[in-house]
Amino acid sequence: MDAHTSTDCFLFGRFRLDRLRGLSRLGHAGVPVPVSLGSRALDVLRVLIERHGNLVTKDEIMAAVWSDATVEEANLTVQISTLRRVLDLGNGGQSCIQTVPGRGYRFVLPVTRTEEGQRSLSSAPVPDPAPIQERMRPSRPCWQWLAGFGGFVGVLVVVAVAWIGSWSSSTAVSEQNGDRRQSVIVLPFENSSGDPAQDDLAGALTRELTDRIALGQYGPVVPAVTASTFRGKSVDLRAIGHQFDVHFALLGNVGQRAGHVISSASVYDIADGRPIWSRQFDLPDGHGVRATIVQRIYEGFWQATVDEEADRAKRHHPNRLDKRDLMDIVLSTSPSSAPTKPHYLEKMALVERVLAIDPNDLQGLERQARFHSDFVMLGYSSDPAAELAIADKAAERLLEIDPNNLLTLRARTAVLRAQADWPAAETVARRAITLQPTEANRHYELGFILMGAGRQQEALQSFQNAKRFADGSDPLYLFDASIAMADLALGQFAEAIAMARASISEFPSNTGHIGELPWLALIAATSESGKNDQARAYLQTFLATPRSWHNMTQVQQWPAFVANQNLLNGLRTAGMPAE
Repeated sequence: MDAHTSTDCFLFGRFRLDRLRGLSRLGHAGVPVPVSLGSRALDVLRVLIERHGNLVTKDEIMAAVWSDATVEEANLTVQISTLRRVLDLGNGGQSCIQTVPGRGYRFVLPVTRTEEGQRSLSSAPVPDPAPIQERMRPSRPCWQWLAGFGGFVGVLVVVAVAWIGSWSSSTAVSEQNGDRRQSVIVLPFENSSGDPAQDDLAGALTRELTDRIALGQYGPVVPAVTASTFRGKSVDLRAIGHQFDVHFALLGNVGQRAGHVISSASVYDIADGRPIWSRQFDLPDGHGVRATIVQRIYEGFWQATVDEEADRAKRHHPNRLDKRDLMDIVLSTSPSSAPTKPHYLEKMALVERVLAIDPNDLQGLERQARFHSDFVMLGYSSDPAAELAIADKAAERLLEIDPNNLLTLRARTAVLRAQADWPAAETVARRAITLQPTEANRHYELGFILMGAGRQQEALQSFQNAKRFADGSDPLYLFDASIAMADLALGQFAEAIAMARASISEFPSNTGHIGELPWLALIAATSESGKNDQARAYLQTFLATPRSWHNMTQVQQWPAFVANQNLLNGLRTAGMPAE
């Protein structure tokens, strides 16, 4: 069977799938709203649906979908996860795609099959957008827009205040339209270069960004082909929000100048026309630069919209939070997100509420494994064995549900790190990097593992990669502190001192144990470089505030510190108390 040749239309649940229009979700009054999915995910879905109710082996799916290429099984797992995120919203934790361990998958929803055209649910027309005060076209120097709009070039003025009231009464999940949280339209990026030959660059970046958001997104994404109708037109975000029933709009521009690719992007909350995230990128042109920009915009968009949805839920329905609301709060960068002991206790309690609703929630299980592992790693636990048992159980459950899912790999990595099983942790962490090669935290986790294993030069490279791939929501202060620790371990004391000082200046004030890392690196590097008086002065300043790592016994309880002899020697020489 060729997954590309089906001419039938399939109706299941709230969805319609056909060859011409792809996947649609029934929205207002039964009108289908296009759902953006990559071509491979659609092909996998067609294979499963055409044999709904029956087991389809992994080999059969891969032969049908990747007949023109040799790929690893992990590619299939990624596509299955993508389909579940889209199709399972609002299903109370039940998935329409059943995993048969070691064999394959089964599509379990009832499916109605008709010839295309028999039950036409034509896509909603796209009218010309209502006029608004400005077009999305850069007309002023970049610095003026940066000053006025936090980095967005050529952005429009949004008139949407009158629509706030219609959002204030929204419930956690709309019964009629499905889950609209993190729903978005990516409007066509403008060509900021003034050279018409670069129009293709803007179009390609828009399509790739739309596909990336759809791949990693938990909310509906308006397809790029639909959004492209707004290219070069005046736009009204309020009208677009009503038309497509989306919460957010992402706008931007891109151009090549003097060997660099320069791009700006902004995310707007359509409810009130407020920009919630903006970023400008100026990167040397070369292989992979577009993919890097796409990934960084995606990460910024994802975190900003999670924060907004979490805040919206707490404001509008704090007493009837569903599991998605709870996870958004867990994942948000709220003031309580600093890695302190109270923070971990608060987040772990929220995760327990998620798992009480759905014991098989993948995000909930992943966070349970990671939080309890971190609780042990940071020395917060009074019963490490019990904490690790909880973490290990969650990771094992993820392995049973979906062994190749990125969340599974991240959970397993966290548990193995807490157990100081460096070889096994490295293997799993590198598998995670193959799925997220430009995600900063994956490289940081690998660096931590390599530090624990005593492979300091490789650890330094991983920490530097983490900083290179970091976006605005990533903890640069932690990456800098880790680089300082690796420099210290390698005997690069001047570099360690400079990086530690930078990290101390960057750290937020309420970061618990983690905020002590650059201080330890600064004290030890200063001592090891022969400046003992200065090192002792730094130590006295450090100990003048109550600290978790206040003696050598405490320091040596952290596995990654034990392999850093320059750290231990430097702290002892500076006068760190033994107990």
